[in-house]
Amino acid sequence: MANREVRSTHRVRMDYSKKKLENPFHQTNHGIKRDELSLRLKISCLALLGLLVALLYLMFFSAAFDIKKIQITGLSRANIGEVEKLALGQSGENRFWLFRQQNLLIFDKKALTRTLADTYHFKEIKIKKSLFHTLKINLTERGYSYIWQEKDKYYYIDQDGYLINELVLNLPATLINPEIPATSSASTVLATTTVVTEDYFKSTIEAASVASNNGYPIIVNVGAEHFKGDRVDIDQVYLEFAGKINDGIKNEPELTVKYFLIDKDFNTIKAILDSGLTIYFSTRENQDSQINNLIVLKKEKSDFNKLIKKKIDLRYGDKVYYE
Repeated sequence: MANREVRSTHRVRMDYSKKKLENPFHQTNHGIKRDELSLRLKISCLALLGLLVALLYLMFFSAAFDIKKIQITGLSRANIGEVEKLALGQSGENRFWLFRQQNLLIFDKKALTRTLADTYHFKEIKIKKSLFHTLKINLTERGYSYIWQEKDKYYYIDQDGYLINELVLNLPATLINPEIPATSSASTVLATTTVVTEDYFKSTIEAASVASNNGYPIIVNVGAEHFKGDRVDIDQVYLEFAGKINDGIKNEPELTVKYFLIDKDFNTIKAILDSGLTIYFSTRENQDSQINNLIVLKKEKSDFNKLIKKKIDLRYGDKVYYE
């Protein structure tokens, strides 16, 4: 009988002590804490998001920061109501398409600064926001220094030539609307027009002097156009000369200046006196020397008004020419 190979099988027992088994239907304390932490984090994030939305609404969309008061200081000539109207007009506009400029935090200070500068040419503009409802606007006006005439219009300008505002003249109605008979001949119309033009110019000069209380030198420009944009584009020496000449001879009754004239003569400014005399000054020569030469001439000539009828030319150093 053949020998049979005998195999023995050995069944190995599984050791469950080394495995970590959890009942899916039974949560431990650790699992509960982790879920609670996750829930609290979600609630906190939602609360923070809600708080942020509420804060944004309060700051930018609610009436909590609406402009209710506009405080304007520093004005003596410009109309406060008109400045306030410009600020209110901007507050009614949106910024970034969505936000109301009625809101103090959104209000664009730079835009209002540009608007005020373009409209009034203030020397200095400061705009501040004062919580919670006040917009403060502090303005510094440019001081009047001269009256500039160009193309039949008169303007107040400051010492640097910047426009302040236009001077409104009170003229006789007969000069504003001169009546010329319909049956007049061409030569009569021309003569009448010339007289009206001369009378009109004289009247505007007088009206400008009265309107300014004779306080500022009047400069009439009949040469190249100098009034550009918001200022007189001219060498500052012309303005300085007019001011210093006016101050230098204001105590000389016989040398009272009616207005200064700038025409096509290079480096020249002319003073037209009340007497009709024209005095030529050079902007390249020393102004004090020229003023002194004029005063000396007046004192040396006892018959100054009778002797000199047309002009005095002071443009050539110590030499003085007169007619």
